Amino acid sequence: MLLYFGYRVMARDRLMPELKPVTVEVKFSNLAPELADLIREGDVEISDKGKAIGTLTKILSNKPSDIVLLTEKVFAVSPHPFYKELKADLNILCEDEKGRISYNKRIIKAGKEFVFSTDKYEVVGLITNVRTE
Repeated sequence: MLLYFGYRVMARDRLMPELKPVTVEVKFSNLAPELADLIREGDVEISDKGKAIGTLTKILSNKPSDIVLLTEKVFAVSPHPFYKELKADLNILCEDEKGRISYNKRIIKAGKEFVFSTDKYEVVGLITNVRTE
């Protein structure tokens, strides 16, 4: 019994996946204006273990979402009257297992859904760019 627990303590570091810093650009669309106003540079996501695993480093754009209108057989793009679209850079710590990076057990690559959760809000967006450092 003692050997088992001793092995678990010694092997703990080998069992924990390596964390790799990654910068992702994420587009959050169709946000209610009240939610968009809560999102700030410097917001942090904390893991279940109390460690900061994600930081919103820069808001690249904050504009009204687009809506597509069909007028007399012509499509027109117009700003939405109240929904917002926000693009942001986030620095996140990802698990790197065999060349596949994941954040909160979700694979990180362009086109995938991304969830960012703080103590104030949770937003879901689309990854548009991934930069490894």
